Amino acid sequence: MGTVYLARDIALNRQVALKVLLGSIARNPSMVRSFYREAQAAAPLRHPGIVRVYSAGIEGGTPYIAMEYVPGEPLDRFLRRKGQIAWQAALYIGGQVADALQCAHDAGIIHRDVKPANILLDRQGRVRLADFGIARVRTVEQTGAEPSIIGTPQYMSPEQCAGGEVSEKTDLYSLGVTLFQMIAGQPPFKTDSPQALMRLIASESAPRLNRVRPDVPDDVARFVALLLEKNENDRPASARLVCQAIDRLQQEEGGRSAIPQALAAYVREQAQDSPLRLMTPPPSKDKAKPVKPDSTGARTLNRRMLAVTCGVVMTMAVITIVSTGLAMRDTRATVAAQEIGSCQFIPQRDGSVIAALPAPAFQAARLSWAGAEDTLFVEANGVDYAMTRGSAGILALDPVATRCMGLVMPAGATLAEGVDAAAAFPLALTSGQRTATTAPAILLGQRGSINDDTFTGLLFAQQWNEGAPAINPLAAFETVKRKAAPWSEDATAQCLHAVLRPDGGAVCMVIENEDGGNYLAEQRVYGGSPMTPLTGPGARIAPHSVQYTPAGDRVLFLRHDPSGKQELWSAPVSGGHGTLLSIGFFTGEYAISASGDRVAAAWSATPGDQPELRVLDASDGSVVYRLGNATVGHDAWLRASDALVAAVREENGLRQLHVITLATPLDQRTLTSLDQGVGDVTAVSADDRWAAGIAQGKDGVRVVFVDLEVSTPTRTASHAVSIIKDQT
Repeated sequence: MGTVYLARDIALNRQVALKVLLGSIARNPSMVRSFYREAQAAAPLRHPGIVRVYSAGIEGGTPYIAMEYVPGEPLDRFLRRKGQIAWQAALYIGGQVADALQCAHDAGIIHRDVKPANILLDRQGRVRLADFGIARVRTVEQTGAEPSIIGTPQYMSPEQCAGGEVSEKTDLYSLGVTLFQMIAGQPPFKTDSPQALMRLIASESAPRLNRVRPDVPDDVARFVALLLEKNENDRPASARLVCQAIDRLQQEEGGRSAIPQALAAYVREQAQDSPLRLMTPPPSKDKAKPVKPDSTGARTLNRRMLAVTCGVVMTMAVITIVSTGLAMRDTRATVAAQEIGSCQFIPQRDGSVIAALPAPAFQAARLSWAGAEDTLFVEANGVDYAMTRGSAGILALDPVATRCMGLVMPAGATLAEGVDAAAAFPLALTSGQRTATTAPAILLGQRGSINDDTFTGLLFAQQWNEGAPAINPLAAFETVKRKAAPWSEDATAQCLHAVLRPDGGAVCMVIENEDGGNYLAEQRVYGGSPMTPLTGPGARIAPHSVQYTPAGDRVLFLRHDPSGKQELWSAPVSGGHGTLLSIGFFTGEYAISASGDRVAAAWSATPGDQPELRVLDASDGSVVYRLGNATVGHDAWLRASDALVAAVREENGLRQLHVITLATPLDQRTLTSLDQGVGDVTAVSADDRWAAGIAQGKDGVRVVFVDLEVSTPTRTASHAVSIIKDQT
């Protein structure tokens, strides 16, 4: 019944969430009493998991409550994006809610409306309980008649549905429903009407959780079932016991110390701020007036003292973008990328520098330099053993300024107002953009469906130093069932990956059909033109393998053949047949030389064999050099010389960064001597100054930088590894 604004308390210089009553509701005495009950219930509570209430009153006939502002998002919106989450993450959230409930129960307060909409996930990975609007305060005498049944039907306990007396265990039942929904992706009871739903809750037992989701352990399913017992006497005796049970379940999974840290990172990175719309500018300080007490001595909040700076949280403008409007001008203010202060740049004994971000639930996966800038894009992926599994984000590391910026958090991009951020996903780093004339950018995609027959996708570009993409789509694609592609009679499509052509004039996309097949297509930037297919149906294209040649006239990519091997293809963008360059089991990435006439790639003929780095002629795939057991990334070539930076496996089994110059004779120099070596992927900046690789070892995102202008690399004898020019 309230409207919530983001506001600034000018007197104390802090942001607050300002809840107000408007219109006829504000003139209804019983509604106003109920409204103030929230402030009365929550104001005495002091707990890090409960949203603070600062003040309450009436200003100009408008009742208000000023509360702590929590940047983040409510759990219900989080679940709409994620569908369901792992049981470990659900217990982590539920444990913090239970701890907050224990604080309220100790103060004699029963929340009575525990549900995802009243649980907030903040930027630090913490969980907050909010909205005590219908709480029952046992220590305060209630005035006026109270409805016998009050709450949100989906989350009400059997005793609430029956109009009976409520207790602390009522909140525990609602917490059980919330846990069930987080893990199963749906509440335990679903019917067509609230009345039927309440009858079902009061009379039927909830289904066992692991029957809905079989991967849930029996102990977890029994714990949730205990919270959902019909008889309140069969539920846990207190919220404190619920916290203890959750601690025990976390310990059984692998250790209390490690799991919450990973889960906090998961919540922090997955949560998104609620969309807010600017309404009025803050007033100038010279117009501010002092706070005056009203006739009752209560504090008055003058409109000039408390300036509403953002619009109604529940309102969001919808922007419809069609192909004819692709060239619209972006009028938004620049959003600076968020700097991450916890990243450290640590000098090493060998002269290199490791940039280490202590994020144990993530690790670096791909590297790419941001055009002519001394900034490295790093794709950070969630590790398999943490709740971050399957999520990905993009960081920007600057070895000159020694700073780290967050461009795309693992939850997805923060797109323009009206663009669904939940549907956005990072598509590509700047593959092939080291020679681009356009500003370096990462590409973001958004899935979206107009109706049952038409599917529309949008591509956005985000600059290397900004925290949000441009509002105008870089390109758009639209497919209609039965007309998705020339060779498909009945398919819908989505974009899996996209790369920008070096001159910035077009994008190449990997389009997936409904049948699981995919193909390459190109579209002009801002032109609104239809896609031009570059390949026909065939073996599946590996999305992140697509690269333009520096001239932009051809596209290279990997395809998975039926035997499990990969095929390296080169296809002209002007039409015509592609060229098969190589077949094998590829390791790392492949790199196209600055001239475009050579390709470096590592592969083996059979699975399990050591990969061999080879340099191919880009026109026909013939082998020019064999460079031994080494791997490269797609930015591996130096532009000023015929050389590349490779991750070479040495005699001790570790890979180290090396510069290999393809001259006569061949020259190899060692760049790093890290204790745990480097990964398979390497990258060289466009000015040939910086070499980069993924540093192995400790948890978190770790990238090693070598300044090629000041380093004194160690020469490696050519006979130490198998480096021979192919004579065939």
